[in-house]
Amino acid sequence: MRFDKDSLWYPGIGFAVAGLLLAFGQRALNRYSQGMQRSALWVEHTYDVIRTIESLSSAVSRASANRRAYQITGEPSYILEHRHSAADAHSALAALRDLTRDSAFQQKNVLRLEDLVGARLSVMDDLLKAQARGGLDPRKSASLMARARTLDTRIHGLLTSMTRYEEGVLQLRAEEGQIGYRRTRILQYALTMASGLIILVILLRLSKEIADRQKKELDLRNSTVLMEVVIEGSSDSVFVKDAESRYLMMNTSGAKMIGRPLDGIIGKTDSELFSPETFARLKASDQEIIQSGRPKVYEYSVALPAGTKTFQSSKAPYRDPQGKIVGVIGIARDVTAQKAAEEKLQEAAQIKADFAAMVSHELRTPLTAIKLVIDMIVDRTLGPVNEEQNSALVTAQRSIDRLSRLINETLDFQKLESGKMEFRVSEADVNRLVQEVVISFEPVAKGRSITLLTNVAKDLPKVRCDKDKITQVVTNLLSNALKFTAGPITVSTAMDGSDVRVSVKDSGPGVSPEDQTRLFQSFVQLEGTRSIQGGTGLGLAISKKIIERHDGKIGIQSKVGDGATFFFTLPVDRSA
Repeated sequence: MRFDKDSLWYPGIGFAVAGLLLAFGQRALNRYSQGMQRSALWVEHTYDVIRTIESLSSAVSRASANRRAYQITGEPSYILEHRHSAADAHSALAALRDLTRDSAFQQKNVLRLEDLVGARLSVMDDLLKAQARGGLDPRKSASLMARARTLDTRIHGLLTSMTRYEEGVLQLRAEEGQIGYRRTRILQYALTMASGLIILVILLRLSKEIADRQKKELDLRNSTVLMEVVIEGSSDSVFVKDAESRYLMMNTSGAKMIGRPLDGIIGKTDSELFSPETFARLKASDQEIIQSGRPKVYEYSVALPAGTKTFQSSKAPYRDPQGKIVGVIGIARDVTAQKAAEEKLQEAAQIKADFAAMVSHELRTPLTAIKLVIDMIVDRTLGPVNEEQNSALVTAQRSIDRLSRLINETLDFQKLESGKMEFRVSEADVNRLVQEVVISFEPVAKGRSITLLTNVAKDLPKVRCDKDKITQVVTNLLSNALKFTAGPITVSTAMDGSDVRVSVKDSGPGVSPEDQTRLFQSFVQLEGTRSIQGGTGLGLAISKKIIERHDGKIGIQSKVGDGATFFFTLPVDRSA
């Protein structure tokens, strides 16, 4: 429809829609920024709770250690150290009670913890007092020591439960922040582009209408008034420049953004307003628009008197009445606050990753020492042990091995997430690799009366891959199959088009279609299998990332009640 003096609704509706989109976009951005600030505060609060839990655990351990040192040496200084540690434990409990006021669940745990810690410290005091009086009779001493061990176990279990709860809250809040960030970013881009294109279309339409000034004079005045109302009411910078980057028009918001009066901008070029580096970038983007004749979105930082700001700018060609491109029309938005919020979110995510890596690394050293001592005791290196003691030590060995695997899985996942895991690619025989893994599992399968079968394809071509990583994937799939089946398991290799395919088929209960979509997500364990798996829920997620880094695919084929087949493919012609 033509824009003439009898149809003024076209620009009016267009500008109104653009104004509403711009206002809505600004409101969404403000909500996002506020949400990011709240998210950052909650993340820091959660870390405070975790650190306080660690402080409490450390204080109780120190108090116990000082009590034992006094009983062994009789040195009075250890009593003072014990009392200081007990005071630290009470202080940590008070801090933990205050930090968890927002969680009824954790408040209940704190109340239980206060009773347990108080009882544990009381037992310590009884032992110390008895030591000072010359000692307890063996029966009384054994009773107090048994109660102390029971309390230690309950305290450790409760602290571990509270820490896991806070880590779960931390993960949830980080995921919520990521989801909010993605949604807001998409919405902001969509609204910016939509409002920018609407205004650009109207400006282009108006620039063509100027050709017939006498016939369109009234319409042009009315259109100009409407345009100025919307542009001046916009919080974004709206501008028009000629081919030499000289400003022909700019709204008041644009002048405020760059910190100059409007009359000191019109007629000036970018070279007179900005640094040589900024001028060069702006000039290059203007020339790209003029030469291509197509709109484009740019993002750049500009050093201004009030500090460096980041702008997102939508630019389009400005044409004269004959259709010749004579300049650039643009809309710029100050996204400095948004960038700062994004950086805070990324920093929070990095803190989480660093924290997980640090905790995992710090746990490895004491675990190695504990495992070495227990192995020496089980092997009778440190002297004989009875059968009951040996059984308890073997259970501890299995628990330490499981904890080591969980730590290794966490570290592997963090390395894959951050892109820091190294891949050593070489030519590999997939059949041989699969057979080696199956052989390593045969003792476990035999102990569970499970038959392991292999069905490898003849003349299977070699592939380029990281042998250790692919071995880890096959091990994960075969380990999962052993957990959920009592019947035979078949490991197969075959060609799948131009790819090599490895499959692990079990005869277990199968996986429902709804659960199949969640299997390869991080920290996911299916309902009803947690007690069987007892892991981090990272095994399949790690396997997926490893296969994808090899340009392959991983998946599952299953029907409920009819077993499951996990498979992955590797391209034969993958380059090094």
